[in-house]
Amino acid sequence: MQYDIDLNELAIKLGIDATKVRKSLATYEAMGEIFPMLEKEGCRVGLFGGTALNKIYFGKKQRLSYDLDIFVYSYQKTLRVLKKIGAKMTFSGAFPGRKVTSARMTYKEIVLDLVPTEKIFEEPEKLQLVDLLYYYGQLVPPIIVPSYSIEYLMAEKTLAMLDRNELKDIYDTWIGFRLLTNKRKYVNYMNGIAKIRGIKDIIAYSDRQMVGMLANVEYYDKKYVDVTNQPDARMMLKDIKAFIEML
Repeated sequence: MQYDIDLNELAIKLGIDATKVRKSLATYEAMGEIFPMLEKEGCRVGLFGGTALNKIYFGKKQRLSYDLDIFVYSYQKTLRVLKKIGAKMTFSGAFPGRKVTSARMTYKEIVLDLVPTEKIFEEPEKLQLVDLLYYYGQLVPPIIVPSYSIEYLMAEKTLAMLDRNELKDIYDTWIGFRLLTNKRKYVNYMNGIAKIRGIKDIIAYSDRQMVGMLANVEYYDKKYVDVTNQPDARMMLKDIKAFIEML
């Protein structure tokens, strides 16, 4: 795609390295190529994870993201189609926290994590992605992808945050909580996903993990999220813990 703004200038305005702005934009463009082809070939998939949350729901508060997490309903067929359009396999096996065999591929240097569906609690629907550049005067065309409600994406993201303790997941969870419109639906999804992953008491697990993250909050002081205004990690963690305790 051709753009009528200087990405170096925009990067300075955003306070984010220009290389990262370009990589995020390349990820966005890759979605515009991958998902129409998968649909054309009859592959049923659903985008989830941080990229889905940020590009679909977070608007101007979205962080830059550089990979795609994709639930795959027809696993082998989807792998064949992706290989046909130039994606290359880099890993096949069990990702941490999941018993099923999954795959990691690259498409034009963009990482694709492909997860065969274990049990999905809702069907994907066609939703609109909007890149961060749109909110800074760039006419970036929207992209339609198959994805999920914010309640389902947030349930997956919250479990990811508790498992991985990464700052990007903390940020996504902190922003996402403010956008939830159906908390009961979110809690039901959380309980369902936790059960699949062998977590018997999600409240106790959440409390234990949050206490540990808060006790080691200095770990995040040197970490960064590629977002225009990064909030304080301690404040985000306290907000998240308070929100979970209210559920």
